[in-house]
Amino acid sequence: MTFKIVPERRRDAALIEPLLDRAFGFDRRRKTVYRLRAGVAPVDRLRFVALAGDGIGRGLVGHGLARAKRAGAGLCVIVGEPAYYAPFGFRNASAAGLILPGPVEPERFQVLEIVPGALAGVTGLIGKAEEDGAPGRGLRDAVAG
Repeated sequence: MTFKIVPERRRDAALIEPLLDRAFGFDRRRKTVYRLRAGVAPVDRLRFVALAGDGIGRGLVGHGLARAKRAGAGLCVIVGEPAYYAPFGFRNASAAGLILPGPVEPERFQVLEIVPGALAGVTGLIGKAEEDGAPGRGLRDAVAG
């Protein structure tokens, strides 16, 4: 892969939203995951951009997961293409007993144990993280069923 991952810079903001529109569609804000994120500030230490090159998406996912692990996150929940995320170890979240608070294509709802065993005993409805935005904080409280 020929690209460099850096923390998101102020000047990147103007490019990110149009890129997300092209990648995920102009209706993306109506999707369950966007409604769940509404009013939740991004976690600054987990905001990255990739500069130039090939394999950028997979590189960003891998980088983000490594940083989330170092930040203490135990789980990662996503909605995305199963074939794309399977190489990272994601599996079906519905089959694991997790529920999103809105419509989602069940096969696209996935979870990854960043820390082995982090999913043990965690089931139920996904909720927003605590206000401090720390990854993984309060997840068991929000998800435990």
